[in-house]
Amino acid sequence: MRRLQDRPQGEMTCAVPIGATVFREDGSAALVTLVDLKFDGCEAFSSETLVAGERLRIYQSGQGCIEAEVEWASDGRAEMRFLTDCKV
Repeated sequence: MRRLQDRPQGEMTCAVPIGATVFREDGSAALVTLVDLKFDGCEAFSSETLVAGERLRIYQSGQGCIEAEVEWASDGRAEMRFLTDCKV
């Protein structure tokens, strides 16, 4: 995933914060705030620890679910790459 400074000029992003819930493979859940939403992923903030390499299901009320993998995580921030739509 490319960081902000590495993006080609004009690449579509959405910088509006969006509240969501992530579900881990063990069934536990965490609240996150999605920011810098792109076609292939997003950045997220959470008071819960997210771990690089972790696979999650991101659910946003009224919008559905998408699977993602945490690319990197540090100090309450994480960048996630979208994988596929979830089977709900």
